[in-house]
Amino acid sequence: MKKNESEFLSFRLEELTTQIERTIFDLTKNQRIFFDEFHHLSQKNSVELFKTMEILGQCKNQVDDLKKYFNESMTSYLNRCFEEESQ
Repeated sequence: MKKNESEFLSFRLEELTTQIERTIFDLTKNQRIFFDEFHHLSQKNSVELFKTMEILGQCKNQVDDLKKYFNESMTSYLNRCFEEESQ
């Protein structure tokens, strides 16, 4: 191999190595950004999920109260109907 060819190949190898290093750096940077964003979103989603569970718990309590009220009202109504029939 001639000296010029060897120098050219060496130069090209350095360029390729530099491009590979930049690519690896960019990938690492992008992975870090993605991980940070994912971590942030997962924490935010956990908070939102907790809030949603609290709201669902409150709704369940309200539904239970409505069922209790309905049962009491229906019992009272049926008792009145029974009393009217008995008279």
